[in-house]
Amino acid sequence: MGEQVAWHVELMVRPGVREAFRELTGAMAEATRGKLGVRSYERFIRADDMGVHVYERYVDSAAAVAHVRTFQRQFGDRFVGLVDRTRFTVYGTPSVELRGILDGFGATYMAPFGGFAREDGPVSHAGKARCRPGARGAGRHVSGLARRAAYRVRLSAAA
Repeated sequence: MGEQVAWHVELMVRPGVREAFRELTGAMAEATRGKLGVRSYERFIRADDMGVHVYERYVDSAAAVAHVRTFQRQFGDRFVGLVDRTRFTVYGTPSVELRGILDGFGATYMAPFGGFAREDGPVSHAGKARCRPGARGAGRHVSGLARRAAYRVRLSAAA
């Protein structure tokens, strides 16, 4: 994983604010889309539209700190009024500064232990990821949580 930092956050949308949360989520994603250092910024919602999983990944702690500070300034008050955070799990080795911020969210930290994940690479028709030398994304590592979900979405769209 190197210097990359990622997190998985579980949220419960408060009753009666689903559409407001959907609009805020769109605004947050659009504001984040062009930011340097953001590798992944994904949201997944349960069928009942109440449970949301957030997956974010950054090239390093400095990029994550910059994002969190911007998020708090632009969206923090509205965000906390719409959802309850039930879990916040951080993957990687965040800096002391980033840990200081994320501790305020009740974060749990998971240090790298082994394994690998592939970046977006070509996907075969059989649904198996291929990573050819020199292919886009070859050799870069990411958390497999969102990658697996993204592959499933791309595969179902291609079918």
